[in-house]
Amino acid sequence: MKSKRGAVEIQFNWIFALIAGALIIALLAGIIIKQKNISESSVDVSVLNQLDAILSDLESTPNIFNKIRLPETKIEFGCNNYFVGKSSKQINAMSVFAFSILNENVIAMTYEWNMPYKVANFVYLTNPDARYIFVGNSPLKDNLANIISQHKNTENAGKNIAVNLDVYDSINKVVNKNDDLVRIIFFDSIDNEIFGLPSAFKNMKKGSVTALRINGNENYGQLEFYENDKGSFDKTGASYYLGEATLLGAIFTDKFEVYNCAMKNAVNKWKIIIEIYNKKIDFLHGSAQKNGPESCNFYGEDNKLDPSVSNLASTSDPNLKLIMEKIKSLEKRNKEAMLSSCPLIY
Repeated sequence: MKSKRGAVEIQFNWIFALIAGALIIALLAGIIIKQKNISESSVDVSVLNQLDAILSDLESTPNIFNKIRLPETKIEFGCNNYFVGKSSKQINAMSVFAFSILNENVIAMTYEWNMPYKVANFVYLTNPDARYIFVGNSPLKDNLANIISQHKNTENAGKNIAVNLDVYDSINKVVNKNDDLVRIIFFDSIDNEIFGLPSAFKNMKKGSVTALRINGNENYGQLEFYENDKGSFDKTGASYYLGEATLLGAIFTDKFEVYNCAMKNAVNKWKIIIEIYNKKIDFLHGSAQKNGPESCNFYGEDNKLDPSVSNLASTSDPNLKLIMEKIKSLEKRNKEAMLSSCPLIY
């Protein structure tokens, strides 16, 4: 009887020990997972803060071309924000034209947007693994390809840092180089014969090939955004551009939503700059009338831009041409002021 009771006690002790051990292991596992999540969250926030500081530095300096190295991570860009893991940060008033998904290696470039006075330095961020393909015979294609290729790497002299760019005059000549990410820019967009997903890319997974269709000149025009799905292109959105800087933004940005939000930030900033220079024109007008000389008495309403440009929202907006004509006229008037030794408008 005693031996039987002793056996039961031993079994109970073993069961108790197993249960207690399982609880201890579960507790330790929970602590480890929690610490791991805390650690990952801390790394994510650190990357966000690093990138935020980098973007601020880039925005303050024109004509930068550089490679940024961040801790191993994935950065996702949305409308006016970017994410690392579950952490995010607002872009606020900056105009950042970014590839929607970036890793720890980022190519960064900046370019001035002048309309006609300086509005901002645009920041472009792209993935070194992304392949850009220019297709068409437009002079605009060659001009933008030269702008991208002529940007110099300012901090890593001697290293081969460049945007992966190929230029073709025909869509039929495009070949697959086994790239995971491809962005095709169609410059002769009015010609449907050259537009379409190349047969070499028919079997690539959805969203891995994106396209931009341009209808316009170096000053202004309309844009259409596409991505591949089931062997063809699906249209994802339409917008507009004003000047080379915004067109470069459309080229480097693979998602319509990211481009559109960056453009809204840029145009809102432009509206503020316009209002400042319009007040300056009023001051110059009053000063010229009061103090002369007569040759400088040409500042007036016709020298002003309309702040309502911030309402631009459609590719079919008829004001694009009128706005650009006004900008060209203002550039001419500013040169006349310089030749006449009068105060410059900008």
